[in-house]
This record gives sequence, structure tokens and C-alpha cells, in this order.
Amino acid sequence: MAVFGAGPAGLTCAHDLALMGYQVTVLEAGPFAGGNMRTAIPSYRLPHGLVDQEARAILELGVGFRPHSPWGPDSIGRLRQEGYDAFFLATGVEKKFQPLPPQEGVFTEAEMGVEGHGIIHAVAAGHRAALAIHQHCQQSRLRVEKKG
Repeated sequence: MAVFGAGPAGLTCAHDLALMGYQVTVLEAGPFAGGNMRTAIPSYRLPHGLVDQEARAILELGVGFRPHSPWGPDSIGRLRQEGYDAFFLATGVEKKFQPLPPQEGVFTEAEMGVEGHGIIHAVAAGHRAALAIHQHCQQSRLRVEKKG
């Protein structure tokens, strides 16, 4: 599983998937995890050390982290070639670019049906994405087992 974006939604999704037993890699355009928790919230309100501690706890579950890895139009195809089969785009990219055409195994934050903005909404979207990806993987396995 590949998760684009190491903000609240992406980290929540990676956390939940790791607890379900999936191998997950988080790809982040910037140098560190935290997303808007580090860039939009002043450190006197949410200390960066606390954000780092929470991100570290998620990575200690076995989640991989690739900093300086921005999402781009060829990212999904490239990662599919590396063996990734499910993706969560938690970058807000759908707000900046045209909506993505539907692709099997690709989920976006906007598709998670969470109204509103902010950390609580992002966390809810991350939880929903993990469940959607898990369901997708279970259905894919059933299709493979029926063929074989």
C-alpha cells in the first residue's frame, strides 16, 4: 500500500492499515511527516516534537517513509511497477488539479465522504480510506481465489 501525504489523513490511514497487517509506505513531498499539523498550526499550540513523536510511533509499526516524494501524474504507474497495488491520495491534490479518472485501487481523500476541513475531518477520512482499501484488497483476493 502506498499513501501519498504524511498529514493527519495519510498518517491515520497508514496507522490503521499497519494494524491490519498490511505493508504500507507513506510518500511525502516535504522533508518530514505532519502536513498541516506542522505548517498551519503554530508550534506553541501544537509542538512539532509531539507531531514527530506521533509520526515516529506510526513508523515503528513497520510503516515505511519516503520524504521528498511528491505525487505526480506518473506516480501510480511507477509504484504499480514496484509492486504496490492500492493507493490513498491524502495530499489535497484533488483541489489543485483536475479530478483523477477512476482507477482500481486508487482512493482519494475527497472520495471518503467526510464533510468539512481540519484535523478531525482528515483523521476521519484516513480511517475511512483504510477500511476502503482493506475492503478492496479482500475483494481482490476473492477474485483471485475464484479464478484459481
